[in-house]
Amino acid sequence: MPARGQGKRQRLADTPPLDDVVETVEHASLFECDSAKSLIQAWAGCEMSAVKVQFWAHQTYLTLQKTLESLGHTVAHIPGPLKELAALGNWGRKPGNVARHLRSYLGEPTSQPKPQYVGIDVKVLKPFPKLGLANIPFYFPHIVIADMYENDVQEFSDFMFGGKANRLEDFWAEVQAREDPRIASHPMCRRADWKKFAVPVMLHGDDVPVTKVGKAGSVSLHNCSWQPLFAEGRSLYIKRLITQILRVSMTDATEGQIWHKISWSLMWLFRGIHPDSDWNGKAWPAGSSQHYLGKNKAQLAGGYFFVVWGLQQDLDYSLKTYKMKSYNANDPCDSCPCHKASPNPKMIPTYFGHDAKWMKMLYTPQQWRELNPDMHVLFRTFSFLSSHNLEPDEMHILYLGVYKRHLGSVLWLLVHRLMSHDPAENMRDLWTTILYEYSRIPPCNQFTSLNLGSFSNAERPRKEYPNLKGSASEIKWIIGPISSAWAKYKRPGNRFDNRVLATLRGMLEIRNLVDEAARDAFMEIPKAMALREKIHEWLNLHVWLANEVDKPVPHPDSLFEPGDKLFAVVPKSHWMWHFGQRAYWLSPRRGACYAGEDFQRLLKNIARTSSAGCAAHLIPRTMSIKYRWAVHFEILLAKHSRR
Repeated sequence: MPARGQGKRQRLADTPPLDDVVETVEHASLFECDSAKSLIQAWAGCEMSAVKVQFWAHQTYLTLQKTLESLGHTVAHIPGPLKELAALGNWGRKPGNVARHLRSYLGEPTSQPKPQYVGIDVKVLKPFPKLGLANIPFYFPHIVIADMYENDVQEFSDFMFGGKANRLEDFWAEVQAREDPRIASHPMCRRADWKKFAVPVMLHGDDVPVTKVGKAGSVSLHNCSWQPLFAEGRSLYIKRLITQILRVSMTDATEGQIWHKISWSLMWLFRGIHPDSDWNGKAWPAGSSQHYLGKNKAQLAGGYFFVVWGLQQDLDYSLKTYKMKSYNANDPCDSCPCHKASPNPKMIPTYFGHDAKWMKMLYTPQQWRELNPDMHVLFRTFSFLSSHNLEPDEMHILYLGVYKRHLGSVLWLLVHRLMSHDPAENMRDLWTTILYEYSRIPPCNQFTSLNLGSFSNAERPRKEYPNLKGSASEIKWIIGPISSAWAKYKRPGNRFDNRVLATLRGMLEIRNLVDEAARDAFMEIPKAMALREKIHEWLNLHVWLANEVDKPVPHPDSLFEPGDKLFAVVPKSHWMWHFGQRAYWLSPRRGACYAGEDFQRLLKNIARTSSAGCAAHLIPRTMSIKYRWAVHFEILLAKHSRR
């Protein structure tokens, strides 16, 4: 709304000319001034309001002005973009105009096409609950890719192939050489020159809490995004949103309708041409651009077509959205016929002996599809999709699944059994040792503190299984320090202590093998096989420790006592085995959710700044506008960094 007390001529006089705005952004002067760049990025990422952008730009401007005057210079030396930001809203005197002036100064976010609004059944919660129809924004992948290819072929190439030369033929040749089950009978193989034009893409889905986080009544944002498999860069650059909606406003039909539209777009992406009808099979209006492009089977991107090769998500999302099996169920796996209640112990999910029967009975893609006739609409749309396309996620399976329990048990044994003083003093000594070990490794995401409550119930330490609380990155980089601490305090020659040390060193070896291939599409075959064996060996050691703890009378040489709750063999242990098995066909980091989780942080920020005074079912519309600005500046920044 215009500020009170201003007439039309005053408002126009305060607004910078739009032509100057577009020229400023296109010539990238905005990115040559670090202060202006940081402020605009904070605004685009919803970390700072437009009024705060103007305020801090003005404060920086005044500071520079004083410094220059003291040195006998004029304000002409102050970067132009910083001055323009400081002058928004008549130098901050009219804050109500700042946001409008900022958008006018920046121009249209042309790097990302406008969303398409599609009617979806939703719950309207206010003034009283009822069913309704809302226009939900979709950034359909086929439209985004066609727009990118038409307007900036170089950006298309940089984005699709990670800033490197087209490497499709090498990728698909390696897929075939390794006999990836996903390539068997794949329909794209029947196309001419498919190895030159088939671009593999990854689909990521997640639910992120956006309100009342960690409390009762928390509301989650259901969202879906995609990325090229070869994409390199910051999370916001490589992840491209398709759509989002608050779970609280979804009806029983909402999710099916959303995925029907997403599958429709991905289907035309796979065909590589513009659609000749909408998602309901209805022809486009005669005379429209969609009708013309669809009728003439116009190519989306110069002959390239795009195949969904991997699905990135955590196991909870697989259950909730794709209707896969729950990893906590008796029948927990979509990749093999293991069963917790099987009369054959070699069919139990957490039996990892080399003679485990389920390891030799892995489902083929066709077998999985035959066993799941009521599959999700995405799998019904594409006959080549199966459980083999579900990428085991390193972050949630290893660091936030199996490892945090294992490390919690190791820390518990250190402070309660192995070290010589009371637990509180032992914890202080242990933390000192960990800090020293941190100082010996390259900078990484480290725990800022660690106490008894970080991994156990400090008041009742034997009440429940220890569980190290922290982010995936913190847990990843504390393995080495804990391993060194255990080696320092363990009893010489004790086989139980040595086996615990072997598990810690095994975790380091697994981490290093995965990290070495972080930027590659494939692990080297010897290293992929080594990873399989290391994971298999580690799981057996872990289960051995758990069985020793559970004995009615533990071995006297061990640190265990009757009733201890240590080394829990969690259900995700089974998926850890599949993680190692699948690493042969695709580098595990390509299927990991690290970038996706960082992308969720951005969506959370956007949702937080879009919800004030807005009905839940309308929040996605406000979010889509802000997201478009965010991804626009991320693309401009990526282009500028490549110069």
